[in-house]
Amino acid sequence: MIPAILQQHPPDVALIQIGGNDISTEYYNDLDAIASQLQELARALRRGGVRRVFLGKLLFRAMNRRYLPTKMAVQVYNYKVRRINTFLDQMAARLQREGIVVWNHKGREECAQDWLADDGTHLNARGAAKYWWSWRRALISTHTAWNGLSMRAFSQLLVVKRRPPVLIQFMLCI
Repeated sequence: MIPAILQQHPPDVALIQIGGNDISTEYYNDLDAIASQLQELARALRRGGVRRVFLGKLLFRAMNRRYLPTKMAVQVYNYKVRRINTFLDQMAARLQREGIVVWNHKGREECAQDWLADDGTHLNARGAAKYWWSWRRALISTHTAWNGLSMRAFSQLLVVKRRPPVLIQFMLCI
């Protein structure tokens, strides 16, 4: 399941954030299976030597402002997001003991409309910045695992002057 390069050179920290395509179709409704697969991927990374794994809660969608809105589709999608996130919340304490953190992106539900582009699905510039800052907070929260690196020194590694950097994504199919 884990590529050889990650087994040979495990990162200190892994951030896992799945998109919504798997749950946005009517063909994949086994939400417990999705949540279980996320947990198994996180556990496999830990077994492979990753010191800390963050599982990002799924992000909500908003009404589409560009085309005719399909309110029912958005409501169904967000219901699925709530179910998976609730499952992750229920497992959070046990996962924490295993070195896996269920990460809550603050404002992901209440401010979904502000985070999203006109399509109601993808992040806009503000949302991308908020999303990046959320993951930055996750990384800073791990500073004690970085061989005594001080909080100030560690946070200097993550300073961004004007805009968030392009996020490099490594995708694993589960």
